[in-house]
Amino acid sequence: MAKKKRKGHLRSKTPATLHHADSETLTQEAQKALEEGRFREAISTLKLLLKQTDTVQTRQYLAQAYEGRAMALADKGMDKEALVIWHNRRMLGSDVAPVRLPYADVLLRLGNTNEAVALLNGSATEGISRAERDVLRTKLAAHSLAGNAAIRDALPDDDPLHQHLLAAETALEAYCNGDDEALTQALAGIPFRSPCRDLVHILKALQRVDEAPKDAKTRLAKVADTSAFASLRQAAELACVPENEAAAQLAGMGEATRRFVLTLRGWDRSRQSMQQALQKLGPTPSNKALFKLMYHHQTTLGKSWVDEHALRLLVEEFPDSAQWLRQQRPVQPPNYDLLRLLTWYLEDQKADPWEHHDSLERLADELLLSVPLPESDHALRIALTLRRTDALFHLLDEIPSKDPEALDRQVAAFVEESLDYDPDDPEPYLRLHGYYLRGKQLKQARVFEQQALQHWPNDVRVLTAALDTAVTSQAFKKAAKLAHQVLAIDPINRGARERLVKAHLAHAAKQLRAKRPDLADNELMQARQWDTGRFSVRCDIVAALTQMQNDSSAGIASLLEIYEQQGGGLAAHFNIALELLAAGESPTHMGKRFGIKKPQAQDTADLDAFVTRLQEQLTSEKLPEPLKRYFTQPLKTAAHLPLTFDAMVQLCELLKRCDWQEPRLAIARAALKQWSKAPTFVLHAFEAKYPRQKWQASDQEIRRLDAAEARAIEAGDMRTATRLREILAHFRFLEAPLFGGSSMAFDEDELDDEMANPFGHASESSAVLADLHEHGLEALCNDLGLDKKTQQALRAMERDFGLEVVAEFVSNMLMNIGEYEP
Repeated sequence: MAKKKRKGHLRSKTPATLHHADSETLTQEAQKALEEGRFREAISTLKLLLKQTDTVQTRQYLAQAYEGRAMALADKGMDKEALVIWHNRRMLGSDVAPVRLPYADVLLRLGNTNEAVALLNGSATEGISRAERDVLRTKLAAHSLAGNAAIRDALPDDDPLHQHLLAAETALEAYCNGDDEALTQALAGIPFRSPCRDLVHILKALQRVDEAPKDAKTRLAKVADTSAFASLRQAAELACVPENEAAAQLAGMGEATRRFVLTLRGWDRSRQSMQQALQKLGPTPSNKALFKLMYHHQTTLGKSWVDEHALRLLVEEFPDSAQWLRQQRPVQPPNYDLLRLLTWYLEDQKADPWEHHDSLERLADELLLSVPLPESDHALRIALTLRRTDALFHLLDEIPSKDPEALDRQVAAFVEESLDYDPDDPEPYLRLHGYYLRGKQLKQARVFEQQALQHWPNDVRVLTAALDTAVTSQAFKKAAKLAHQVLAIDPINRGARERLVKAHLAHAAKQLRAKRPDLADNELMQARQWDTGRFSVRCDIVAALTQMQNDSSAGIASLLEIYEQQGGGLAAHFNIALELLAAGESPTHMGKRFGIKKPQAQDTADLDAFVTRLQEQLTSEKLPEPLKRYFTQPLKTAAHLPLTFDAMVQLCELLKRCDWQEPRLAIARAALKQWSKAPTFVLHAFEAKYPRQKWQASDQEIRRLDAAEARAIEAGDMRTATRLREILAHFRFLEAPLFGGSSMAFDEDELDDEMANPFGHASESSAVLADLHEHGLEALCNDLGLDKKTQQALRAMERDFGLEVVAEFVSNMLMNIGEYEP
């Protein structure tokens, strides 16, 4: 069988037309190929030209073509092929093809040590400049220190590089052994102009990277990118950067460089192996992959650490992810871990506060199975669990509910219980004190105030809490004393200074009610001493009222002057009326006694001043009901002033805050005349009309709310949309089917045997109401076996409508299945 010929493999790449071309044409084609980087074609053309005319210029062109071809092959990683081309180039003679440094790079990469070292000999260095020779020595030094010991052995003993390499090797060994003294001594033996000088900069930088990172970076910057030690410098730079930055940069590096960098950072082999496994997971590994990785390397990370921190990876896909835990742990995971997972999951899902509280209660019960030692981590863990609901939902910022089974009351009990396990944190004492103080439950508030004072008698926050109790209980002398204590510790405490002024003014009002203007004047004088100007108007009014008890006509004149100085408008009227009430005088007598006309807003500026004053009042105290009644009509009249959209929204929100519904309704209706479909005013008008009896709303009003919700969503006003949705949810709940529906499933089979038929045939709402008052809503829900959603709906109904409505609703529901027996 005939042997197949290899098509064109050995054939020249030179076009056939050039084989018969003259020297001038060949020269032009070769030059063009060189300019365009077609070195292989240039070599073929120049070989043809060399056969016709063997000139120095032709050989130089051919040397240039060989060099370009060799470097191109080396760039592709074809070092062996490149070396053949370099050898062909050298055969042209040193006069036209002097040694080039890229040739030395190929020799060093291929391990041709003797040939590379021989390039330093005089006969072989023809055409190499002194600068190139220095660069070559640096390359030889870098390769020798990287592990090619044959380079140092190939150098003559009297060669300076030989001695420098010995010192550099000693320095490297000292660095690896952590011997700073030997390292410093070895580095001192390397001259400034040595080829190993860049290594000196790198080692000194690594030596100081922990104590002086800026100095280390400065030293590393001295090593140029063209240096043979540049790759080592880059590794050293990575050893200096923070962990989170180094991880991303290491991802694109080779295995050897990565391991070297990690070794410089002090990582052992096991940690490096774990980092490599993590890198293989990609930039965004799944929680499950990370979870498995942590347990695979738990020997390195520590079993207890993995058991604790790996739990966080299960939260997002809980409860399915609980199975991962069972797969990785040979022993069944404790209930404590599973309950923690549940509480974290509920937090992540922003679940209902009741669900949070229930899960935290179960977690606390689990923790309490083992009695904690005082001041132990276990005791602190119990305390934090008991305080977690309040930390999430700030329920102790509210006024205490009347229902003892309400969530805020249960949370308060939990926080109080937490003090048994962690009594050394002032925050829960202050939280409980403020909670009961807002509800005017002074006896309970004083309990936590006294406990806090026993622990921290000089703490400014604790003293301030005691000051607030004294003011609320009208113990103004005690309040002033406490304020002085606070200011003695913190002289620039603005809050204490203002509380002190208010305490003196309140005590002055108390003395005025007792018809003791002399004592009131003493309190007023002390208030002025501490006032920085903020309460000057109040001081002037109290002074006029004090003067009035001594000299009626003079006091009235002073009061009228103050009224006129403040502009004589709604805001001025409000300031005087507030102080009159505090002094035991009714503001309705202002016209008869002082000749001051009934309050009326003069213009928008006057109304703005009134709003500002009302906001200041609400920051510290409630608005007295007599004052509301007195200013209701003037505010309703002010609704016809030309107010802006934002001003009306602000006023409605302010009136909602102080539960002042009549003027709020007037303002909202006036706004709807201008902006008829504005969802926020539809909301305010409805809430003001039905503050506690939403069920009285007509179908038309409910449809208007529904349309307003849709417009709010379309406009991106999610706050208003959410508030409208909460109102509409009550009506949708009332319209839902009681049994068999998806939202209110109630199954008699779920009841205990004792409660299978606890109802009689004559259910009375009064009996249900009595049971609610005695045992609370939660107990009733538990007895009935109601599901979570139904319980939440009943709690919402209680909050908005009261227990009477809940009792009536439940009694109607129970008529479907029997008689109720409380």
